[in-house]
Amino acid sequence: TRLELFQELTEDDPIIIGATDNDEEGEVMLYYLTEKTDLNLDDFKRMRFGELTEEAIVEAYEESLNGAEVDKEMVDSAHLRHLTDCWYGSNIPNLFSKGAVKYGATDNILFSLGRIKIPLLKKLAGENLELLKKPRESKSDPIREGDGEATYSIDVKMDFYGEITLDSFTVDPS
Repeated sequence: TRLELFQELTEDDPIIIGATDNDEEGEVMLYYLTEKTDLNLDDFKRMRFGELTEEAIVEAYEESLNGAEVDKEMVDSAHLRHLTDCWYGSNIPNLFSKGAVKYGATDNILFSLGRIKIPLLKKLAGENLELLKKPRESKSDPIREGDGEATYSIDVKMDFYGEITLDSFTVDPS
C-alpha cells in the first residue's frame, strides 16, 4: 500500500515536509499519518502556502527548511472537530431517529445536527434509513418490544490510501 511505501521511504530519517492543506485539516492529516507509522510530529517540517504561485511555494519551502513545524494546537482542534462531527453530525441524530420511530413516528425520520452537510449527509441518510426499524402503521399500533435493544459499535475511520481506524466505541441506544 501507499502507507507501507511511505514508511519504507522514511526509514533512513530523511527530511519530511508536510505540504498538506494550510489549515487545521492539513495539520491533522500529518498527525493521523504519525498514528500509523513510527514517526513523530517533530519529524515533520511544515510547508504552508496560501496561493499556488512559484514565489509562494518557494517561500514556503524555504520556511519549512528553516524550522516551520506542525502546529500541535491546530492538530488538537481538528481532531476534536472530527470526533464531535462523528457524534453530533451522525451518531446522535441516528439515535434520535431510531427513538422517534420507536416511540410513535409513523415515518422514518432523519435528524440532522452538527457540521456534516450535503452531500455527506445524503450518503449517511441513505445508509441510516436502512438501519431504522420499520415504522408503525399508525400511532395506535403497539410499540414492538425488543426494537432498539441492539448495541451499536462505532468505528471512527479515515481513508489515507487505506482505511485507518482512529477511534472505536460502543453505544447502547436504549
